[in-house]
Formats: sequence, C-alpha cells, structure tokens
Amino acid sequence: MVPFVASHFEGPAKDWWVHKRQEFWWTEFVQLINEQFCDPAIEEVHKKKMFNLQMGNGAATTYFQELERLAKLAGRSYDQGERGVIIKAVHLRVRESYTKFIAMMGFNMPHTYPEWKARILAMYKEQQKKWVFDQTTSMPHESQPPPATPKQVA
Repeated sequence: MVPFVASHFEGPAKDWWVHKRQEFWWTEFVQLINEQFCDPAIEEVHKKKMFNLQMGNGAATTYFQELERLAKLAGRSYDQGERGVIIKAVHLRVRESYTKFIAMMGFNMPHTYPEWKARILAMYKEQQKKWVFDQTTSMPHESQPPPATPKQVA
C-alpha cells in the first residue's frame, strides 16, 4: 500500500520521499506523512469542532460518527483513554441525562471512549424502543421521541 500511495506524490512531497524512502509499515508511513505535512492549526480547528459538536436530540450513532471523524482530522483518534480529548468531548456534549445517569449508577463506570460509546448507544437504543412502544400503546401525540431521562433509560 505504501508504494502505491508514494507513487502519487508530487513536488515537495515527492522530493521528501526520495530522500526518506525506506520500508515502512502503513501506520509508520501515515505517522511520518502527518509529522512532515500536517498543519497544527488545522488540527486545532478540528479539535475545537469536536468540543462544539453536540448530540442534542439527534441520533447517538450520528453524533459518534461525526466525533470520530473530527478526532481523526484533529490527529486525536488515538486519544481514547480515560483522560483523553475524546472522553472530554463526550462528557461535555452528550445529553446531560445520559452522563448523569451513568455517573449516578456508581458502579461499572466506563473509563475509555469505546466503553462510553457502547454505554450511551445502548441507552439511546433503549430510549428509542421505549418511544416506539409508547407510540403503539397510546394515542400518538408527538411526532418525535423526547430526550431521554434516567427513568426512561432504566
């Protein structure tokens, strides 16, 4: 894969590659390209967008897809640990009812981004099921599901 990508380099990138060429694994190659040619200002813009992105009343899956896209553009997709940037963005911009409910449980707290994502997606799925059930068993009076509260998710 590296030779294929390198064959498309032009100008300064091609000159750089001719002098730097070695056998690389894909991850090393991508890291080297990013170190050489990525603009830190652009990464900061995407990091800021991560913190401005809100889940709101939208779908949880859509929120996480966009968050992961922005994290990748910000060079932070690796930063998924307990104190990582992605976790901070999730804590700040996911519906407060989700984060409060998870925190109030007091046990089995998620620590990494994949754990937080899985927990929130499960809660969102349960909220959607409850909304559909409520719509089929009662008089329809709302056209979209209300925001989840801890009682709805439990």
